[in-house]
Amino acid sequence: MKLPFIQQRGIGVHITGKSIRWIDLVRTGNSLRILTVDEEPLTDSMEESLSRLVSRVKPDYPFVSTNLRPDQVKEFVVPLPEFDDEEYQESWLHEQERIIKSSESGSDDLHISHHFWENGDEGKCLFVVASDQAVRQRKELLDSVGLTPVCLTSGTVERTYSCLFNEEFAEGDQQLLHIGKEEAILYDLKNGILTEMIAMDHAGNSISDTIEEALTLLISGKNVRDSISTQQHGLFVSTENADKETVTSREIGGQTFNVVALQPLKSVKSKVGKPGIHFTTCAGMAVKQLYPALDSVNLLGEEEQVFVREQIQKKDSLLTGILIPGSVVLIWLLIMAVQGYHQSQLTNASEQVEQLNNKITAVANADSSLSRWVRKVEQARELVAQRTRFASLMETIGKTVPNGVWFTGMNIRNEQSQSQVKLQGLSNSENHVATLMEHLEHTDRLSDVRLVLSDRVQEKDIYKKGRYANVPLVKFEIRFRSKE
Repeated sequence: MKLPFIQQRGIGVHITGKSIRWIDLVRTGNSLRILTVDEEPLTDSMEESLSRLVSRVKPDYPFVSTNLRPDQVKEFVVPLPEFDDEEYQESWLHEQERIIKSSESGSDDLHISHHFWENGDEGKCLFVVASDQAVRQRKELLDSVGLTPVCLTSGTVERTYSCLFNEEFAEGDQQLLHIGKEEAILYDLKNGILTEMIAMDHAGNSISDTIEEALTLLISGKNVRDSISTQQHGLFVSTENADKETVTSREIGGQTFNVVALQPLKSVKSKVGKPGIHFTTCAGMAVKQLYPALDSVNLLGEEEQVFVREQIQKKDSLLTGILIPGSVVLIWLLIMAVQGYHQSQLTNASEQVEQLNNKITAVANADSSLSRWVRKVEQARELVAQRTRFASLMETIGKTVPNGVWFTGMNIRNEQSQSQVKLQGLSNSENHVATLMEHLEHTDRLSDVRLVLSDRVQEKDIYKKGRYANVPLVKFEIRFRSKE
């Protein structure tokens, strides 16, 4: 599954009836890393427990994805008709929302969100519904500890996203059984994409009984695809109660199924330990914050979502994107190679230049050594100058970027007193690309601004979500010259 990159940080805050769980993910280049995994039991009020957790993890990033409790949300799964066009799809959604509001005593004081999925020729839509009071109370809770919700959800769809970084799970046909307190959900996925979701009653059952019931459903083929490959893992299992029961392989109907306890974010690097099986939902919400195009379930209002995205864009400037950290690290490595030292970071380029000058003085009587150190000093100074020019150029370009535009690549070629720059990126509107071009053309330092590529991107090139993924993007390439 190909995931479109959107944001730099993702923090999942999963609030259950027994504890509050926290996972902080950060993107470095093309890989993810776990910064924090923590859990605070609900020994008293939710406000006090969350305050203790936040005081302990000390987040430097206020934007989080979180959930409402199961008793605060209602979920409806509705079969999809055949849509001739997007206008018909929109009218169908409005009609379903009207029906839901009518069934809830005609209340308009509701937040309704949805998620589409398809299985062959059949499609379904999950509607997630919550009251305005529940949404408002959750936002007030987060605000009391300095946090801002990016996404407010039920966690039902999101828990499958923590599996996308498990190579055994993300490829081919796989099934995930999530066992909650009273209800279990059996997910059927293909290459990490949800194709079916079946609610199961878990009240009064042991985890083993619910696993056997799920395997029986898989064998019958009545609710999932007819053929289940026993050569693959038969069933991945996640629970809200870690270590309560052992998840083991078992034989059902003459077939042996390999039942595996799911480890969320299995292939993601971490220096703080890996999250346990009960962090599945929490990890999925953190992943969704990094990749919001995975689904459209968000109980926050549309205007509020736009406002929060703008706040994130201000905080995550171009210098915190993919290109700048890698470029800065590369400059550090080059300077360290010139000096012959291997150290963790470059703290002060000026101090290191002076160290080289001191070494030149110490070997002043040795002509060959003196020449070698002089060359190193000149190289170090040039690298420092290049980093200064590069940072200045990044600041100039960063001021021209409108909302709805992000860069995916950058190439700079130095030519005497100026540099030739090639920018590549994506936008959700051709108008935003035009605005970017206008900003660049009116920047004194830049000249010869040209748009060399502007194409609509096929859905399959960005993500594989079928015909219901309606996030058209524009791929562009701009070239210009920059004065030193």
